[in-house]
Amino acid sequence: MKTVLLSLLVLPFYLFGGEPLTILHQNGVFYLNREPLIQKAAGLPSDKKAYWKYHWEFGDNQYYLPQAGRGERVKHYYAKPGDYSVKVYLTPYYSNRRDTLIQRTFRISVGSPVTTESILNNGKLVDIKTNVDDELIPGANIRLILHFKVPKNGPGLSHGRLMIGFNDPGELHHAGLKFLPLAMDGKGDLSPVNTSILPDSNSWKYREYLGHGKRVVYGFSSLQGGEERRVFLTIRASHDLLKAMEKLKSKRAVKTSINAIWVPSNEKFNPITMKAAYTLTILPVHDPNRIRVDLREATFFPKGQPELEYTVQFENNAEGIVRKMEISIPWDRTLISGKVKMIKMDPEVMVCSSEHDHDKFPTGCLEVDSSSANHGGQMRFIFHNIYLSGTKTEDTKNKYAKGKIVFTVPRNNQRKDQTDLQATIKFIGGNTEKTNHARTDWRYKTLGLKFGYNVNPALKGFSNAADLQNSFPLGLWYQNMPLKSGLGIALEAQYLPLQFEGYSIQRLDQSRAFTEGAVMATRDFLELKNLDLNVFLKYQIGGVFSVGVNAGIVMPVVGQGRTSSIVYNFNEVIKRYNVDIDDILNFDPADVYADFKEDGTGKPTTFNSLQRFGWTQKAVDENWMGQSTDSSRPLGFSGGIALEAGLGGDIMAGYRQQFRYLPASYYNQCMNVMSAEVYLKIRMARFR
Repeated sequence: MKTVLLSLLVLPFYLFGGEPLTILHQNGVFYLNREPLIQKAAGLPSDKKAYWKYHWEFGDNQYYLPQAGRGERVKHYYAKPGDYSVKVYLTPYYSNRRDTLIQRTFRISVGSPVTTESILNNGKLVDIKTNVDDELIPGANIRLILHFKVPKNGPGLSHGRLMIGFNDPGELHHAGLKFLPLAMDGKGDLSPVNTSILPDSNSWKYREYLGHGKRVVYGFSSLQGGEERRVFLTIRASHDLLKAMEKLKSKRAVKTSINAIWVPSNEKFNPITMKAAYTLTILPVHDPNRIRVDLREATFFPKGQPELEYTVQFENNAEGIVRKMEISIPWDRTLISGKVKMIKMDPEVMVCSSEHDHDKFPTGCLEVDSSSANHGGQMRFIFHNIYLSGTKTEDTKNKYAKGKIVFTVPRNNQRKDQTDLQATIKFIGGNTEKTNHARTDWRYKTLGLKFGYNVNPALKGFSNAADLQNSFPLGLWYQNMPLKSGLGIALEAQYLPLQFEGYSIQRLDQSRAFTEGAVMATRDFLELKNLDLNVFLKYQIGGVFSVGVNAGIVMPVVGQGRTSSIVYNFNEVIKRYNVDIDDILNFDPADVYADFKEDGTGKPTTFNSLQRFGWTQKAVDENWMGQSTDSSRPLGFSGGIALEAGLGGDIMAGYRQQFRYLPASYYNQCMNVMSAEVYLKIRMARFR
C-alpha cells in the first residue's frame, strides 16, 4: 500500500516550542512526528500521571480506540485506493491542556485485503463507543461512535431510525446540576431527521429509554440485510461544569448518560437488542486560586452581626521558587477591617506587624496590612521569606506549591444587600491571578402584628341589595426580605370580621293564610368571621418601598345569618300606600321593611330564622321559604396587590386592594367581596 501526502489541515499544534505536530504514515503505521508535551494539573494526587490518549479515525468508516496504552502508533490498511482524511483526537488526562484535533489527507494508491471485526455480538443491534475513559472533561469535545446493524430479514433493502438522547432532567436534578452538561454540535456524517418527534406508536417507550432531555433522530435508507454501519458525532462538554462542580456541596463524582435506540423497519422494538447506554463521570474539579465565604446568605441584625469566615487558596503554577507573595483584596466597607482575625495559614508562619519586621523571621512571616482598607482601599496579606515551589519545577511536590489563609471579620451596621470580596494573588517574580468573587447576601427575617381597617367594602353576587360594613382585621405576619433591594416572600394569617345586610320585597299569591294575596318584606343580616391565609411575593426598593402580589385561601370560621320577614295582605298595603301592588314592588326594600316593622296597624305576620355555618359550626342543611342552605365548610379564595413603606421590617404602613371569593354557603349564593385596606405592621421578633 503506497501513500502520497495530499494536504495538511490543522491545527498547528505547538507545545513549549518545537515543530508543529503532524501525522506520518509508513508501512501501514500511523503516528505523530513527535510526542506532544504535557504538564500535570495542579492539585492532583502524586500517584497520578498526566498523559494524552489517542483516538484515530481513518476516513473509511474505521477507527481505533486503544484498549491498553495510549494509542500513539496504530496500524491500519485500506481495502480500496483513494484519498482518505486521517484524524487523530488527542484527549489530555490529569492535565490542564485542551483536547486537540490533528488531521491530514493521504492518497492510497494500492488497496490491501482487510477484515473488519464487529463489536455487535450476542444479538445486539446497537452500541456506543467514545474516545474518553468514561470521564467527562469540562470544555472538551467527546467523539461519539454509534454502531448499528441491520437484521437479515430478506433480500430487499430496508431502512431505519437511530435515536439519541442525553441531558435527562431527572438524572441531572438528582446529581444537583441545574444546566445541560452536553451539547451536540452537529458535526457528523448525517443531518438529523427530526429533533423532537419520535416515530410510530412506541414513542412513549422511546422517551422512557432515551430520557426526557435532548433528543436527535437520524434516518437511514437503502440498507442491506446484515449490514453494519457507524456514525461519528461530536459532543461538547460545557465549560460551566467547572463552576457547577465547585458549587456542589459534596465532592462526589456525578454521572450523566448518553442513550441510543436503533429501530430497523419491519422490526418489533426490543429494548434488549435495540438499546444502548453510555455513562460518563463528571469528576470534582480543583481550582487552585480561589476565595470562598462560609455564609452565602446571612441575616442582618442592627447589633451583634455574625462574623464571616473567608478562605483564600493559592498555588504557584509557574516554574521556579516564590519567596514572597501578596494577596490583596479590595475591601468592602461593610466589613470592619480593624477586627480581622487570622484563623489559619499555610505555610504556617508567624504574623509580623510591618514590612520592616520580616527580616526578623528568616523562616517566614505573614504581614497583615489594613491601613488603607477603612478608606475604600485594599486589605493586604503578604507572605515573606517563604518557600513556594512552582508546579512546573522538576521534582516539585504539590503540597509545597500551594497554600491558603483563613480569616474572620465582623460586619458593621451599614444596610447593604451584599458583601462582595475578590482577591488578587501576586507571586512576586511570577504570575498574578484573580480569584472568583465570594458574596454574602444579607436579608432580614421578621415576625410581627398587623392592624388594619377595611374601607368601603363592596359585595357582589348576593341576590338582594346589600350594604357591607367597615371592619377591623387583625393579623400575624412573617417575611424574609433583602436588606435593600430585591425579591422577598411574606406569609400572613389574618382574622377578618365581615358584616352586611340586605333587603328584598316579594309578592305572595293567594293562600289559606292570605286569601287576598300578600306582600313580604325581608331583611337578611349576615356576619362572617374569616381566617385569611396569604402568601406574598414582594419586590423591595432601597429598603424602604415595596410592591407585592398575594394569593391565598379564606376560611369562614364562624358564620351566622338572620332572616326576618314581615307579611301584609294586599288590602292593608294598598290602603297604607294608596298605590297599586306592582308599584310597591319597585319601592326601596329597606324602607318598606322599616315601614312594616314600625306599623302597628293591619295584620302583620312575622317569620324569623337563624342560620349558623362555618368551620366551627355543625353542618346542617336547612330550608327556609323554599331556599336551601348548604352549611358545609367551604374554602374561599383571595388575591390582591399591596404597596408598603417602612424601614427594615421594623414598622411598615401599607395599602392593599383585596379580592375575596366566597363559595355557595349562605342560601347557595356565591359572593365576591372587594375591599380597600389600610394597615400598620409592627415587628415583634427577628430571626437568624
